[in-house]
Amino acid sequence: MAYNGANDADALRKIATQAWLATLFQPWEAWAIVRRTGLTPKDPNYAPSVVNKLPYPDDENINNHENWQAATNGASPGQQVLQKIYWMP
Repeated sequence: MAYNGANDADALRKIATQAWLATLFQPWEAWAIVRRTGLTPKDPNYAPSVVNKLPYPDDENINNHENWQAATNGASPGQQVLQKIYWMP
């Protein structure tokens, strides 16, 4: 990807896109880049209402039900994404 030092917004978008692509097998890092920059490629048809955090995987409920229950209070994945993380106002 060609870097254009004269256009800061374009340069930041390209840097964020490359960082996002580099996290192919690290979804939590990719998610952090999306949350931090908001500059990653997006599907124009994807318009979630609000997503504050990633939900716990389904296998946590199956393999670690007691701790999953304590962490989520039995919330569905749709409800989990609406819950704010402790540092969010």
